[in-house]
Amino acid sequence: MSLRRRLLRASALLWTTLLTGVGLATAGMLHRQALSDLDQTLLAVARQEAHPPVTEEWVVEYLAPRIQVQRLRPQDPSVSLTDQAEALATEHPLWRSDGDRRLVLLPVEVDSGAADRPERYALVMAWAVLPGPVQTVGMFALVYAGVAAAAGILGVLGLDHLLRRALLPIETATRAVAQVASLQTAERLKEEGPQEVRALLGGVNGLLERLQRAAEAQSRFTAEAAHELRTPLSGLRGSLEVALRRPRSSEEYRLVVEEAHRDVLAVGELVEALLAFARVDTGQTPDLWERERPAELLRLALRAEQALLNAAGNRIVTQIGTDTEIFVNRALVVVALSNLLRNAGRYAPGTEVRVGITEEHVEQVSGQSIYDTKVIFSIVDDGPGLGTTEPERLFDRFVRGGQARADWPAGTGLGLPLARAIARHHGGDCFFLPSSGCHVIFWLPIRTS
Repeated sequence: MSLRRRLLRASALLWTTLLTGVGLATAGMLHRQALSDLDQTLLAVARQEAHPPVTEEWVVEYLAPRIQVQRLRPQDPSVSLTDQAEALATEHPLWRSDGDRRLVLLPVEVDSGAADRPERYALVMAWAVLPGPVQTVGMFALVYAGVAAAAGILGVLGLDHLLRRALLPIETATRAVAQVASLQTAERLKEEGPQEVRALLGGVNGLLERLQRAAEAQSRFTAEAAHELRTPLSGLRGSLEVALRRPRSSEEYRLVVEEAHRDVLAVGELVEALLAFARVDTGQTPDLWERERPAELLRLALRAEQALLNAAGNRIVTQIGTDTEIFVNRALVVVALSNLLRNAGRYAPGTEVRVGITEEHVEQVSGQSIYDTKVIFSIVDDGPGLGTTEPERLFDRFVRGGQARADWPAGTGLGLPLARAIARHHGGDCFFLPSSGCHVIFWLPIRTS
């Protein structure tokens, strides 16, 4: 059942219940008022009888019962003796319902005519046929039922119209979602309608944006993986096919195995980098953000690359100028710093690598910045530098400088792009500064919220 029909059903039930309740309550009050009017009329008739002559016949017009009156004889069996005794004892009018009759007993003084006898009381009874609900509220019930039915129908029709207008943005969004579900179009839903609907549409647009990014990242990952894996796998296959063409010495087999091992390592490094990119691109990184010390992150990255730096003959000099806690995904930041240190070991072997951590104040721009300070990791080496390669181009995937390809042909060209992607994933950035060697900056915000 659609939401509109459910709301209509619930509203119709509520509307019917309210109208029925109001009608019953009003009918009950009208019925009680009619009986009260009858009681007052009975009392008036009884008083008129107590002080004759009676010159007119009493009738409650809108109830139509004819009122009769009579003086009761002592111990008259037509009325309960208990009621007679109670009326005489209280000396006040006494109303009773007796079967299908409504009656009033009115005590009246009777003059005995003798001076030596005290006055005594007699009873006057006025009664009429007790009217039922049909007589008291029949016409009202008939009119009210027609008015309530008309009001109910008009109310449901009006509510249906309002619901159609209120839910129109959702129906439009449903059709739009069906059109963009295949991600074959970049269209987004129009965030129109009531506040609650706009919030829902905004959330759907965010979901569609994320799904499109994920699909694009998956397509890019597939294309890049297929392209980049082809070269090392082709080399590995060629080496193995050559080795199998004829029997060879153990030394020749060893050389083939070593070459195959290098190719396998290159493939593994490439796959790990591509998987890391896929996670960062789609925002599917583990939700393990914690407060970390920058010095500890640098220590973990240095430990991960210590073997490579030692083999390259690099001397590491660290300068820790600040160690303010930052809120980061530790695994990703360590991967980024490791890539930058690995580049220093590969492309600037035998040089001094200076690693520093500093803190810098950030000016607030119209109150829009979500942080006021940032932590800067700087890695400087005295190697050959970037040469003629445009620095920004090195942050494109699979782009490598000419000298880098010559010095380290097994590289993937993904280290710098991955470092920048991780920095921007945290709200920071990664870039080069002019230097005779190589000076790379990796900075992260110290968030205030």
